[in-house]
Amino acid sequence: MLFFTIPLVVALATQHVSSNPPLAQTHIAILYIALLLLQVVGISTWRLLIRPNFFSPLRDLPEPPGWSFLTGHFRTILTSGNGEAELRWLQEVPNKGMLRTRDLFNVDRLIVTTPAALEKLATDSFGFHKPEFATWLAARVLGLVS
Repeated sequence: MLFFTIPLVVALATQHVSSNPPLAQTHIAILYIALLLLQVVGISTWRLLIRPNFFSPLRDLPEPPGWSFLTGHFRTILTSGNGEAELRWLQEVPNKGMLRTRDLFNVDRLIVTTPAALEKLATDSFGFHKPEFATWLAARVLGLVS
């Protein structure tokens, strides 16, 4: 998405260069940096605020309290022992088989809490979103992407 600024800058630059050559390079650089920053702010706002809170397919699942804006539940998981935070959440947070937790930068994670939910996840695996990095890594390992 960051590369969408390049054609726009080139199109605007060709019109600008013909009218004012000495200032063209400075204006192109300023325009490019401004558009790049605008896109970074837009993408960050989408990924950190809008998507996790309003468009996530897991937004209706119960969630443990105490998540922070950038680190989610990661700090709680990191400071507690192996599985202690998750076990405490399973006992304290009412759920119907699945819990939503948030990882670094508000990335959704799913905790399956009952065998029935695990069976649904195993039999209807295409209905659940896979993490982008895991999908990319699996494709690279399996040779599906060069």
